[in-house]
Amino acid sequence: MGGFEAIIGQNFPIRLLRFFLRTEKIPHALLFTGIEGVGKRTTARLFAQALNCRTTDNPTVEAGQYVGTCGYCNSCRQILEGGHPDILNIAPRKGVLRIDQIRELIRALALKPFSAKHRVVIITDAHTMNAEAGNALLKILEEPPAGTILILTALQRSDLLPTVFSRCRHIRFSPLCVDDLAELLIKQQGMKHEQARILAEVADGSYTRALRLSEAQWSEHRDWVVRAAGLDRPASIRT
Repeated sequence: MGGFEAIIGQNFPIRLLRFFLRTEKIPHALLFTGIEGVGKRTTARLFAQALNCRTTDNPTVEAGQYVGTCGYCNSCRQILEGGHPDILNIAPRKGVLRIDQIRELIRALALKPFSAKHRVVIITDAHTMNAEAGNALLKILEEPPAGTILILTALQRSDLLPTVFSRCRHIRFSPLCVDDLAELLIKQQGMKHEQARILAEVADGSYTRALRLSEAQWSEHRDWVVRAAGLDRPASIRT
């Protein structure tokens, strides 16, 4: 069951997405909400891979049983590398999603897909859309082209226009628990257990925040403060 096991600490969202794949009842618009650094964008990309993975065409795979992504077929590799022509990624420019980006998307969707079974549009940080962009997106959300699935990511649904939110199937991503976040830091960043644990405890459930703290050498600064204050010495010596 390739791919989705890379997403740690989001059992319900992954279980629901696998259900969609297994039943082949894919909502035409999905909204992933949650704080930054909990796997929303990675999950959106993996879902796009799963929808288009060529391994699922293998006759040795029982119908409805393969609900992941192989990561090795040409389609999976193209999506992973960001080069698949039918997987469209829209992100804010200077912190804002603007109407010209949505208009450009509408023009792109008017064309036929190149090769994908499911064309997927991933709109990152949809909460940064201004009102004009949000209203322009409504038509696509109401009547997307056949075979097109839109995935929006946002911090919380209340940051979106109600008309946008109401047209999406909402899936909430939870902050990562300390154990899961520490495990990610150890596996993906090669951190030592102690450093990973310290960062996980102060990162408020966000992998991205943990990385920022690491880059800022937060743990080293913390150790310096502890030593300077004498808090690393036994209480009897401090007094």
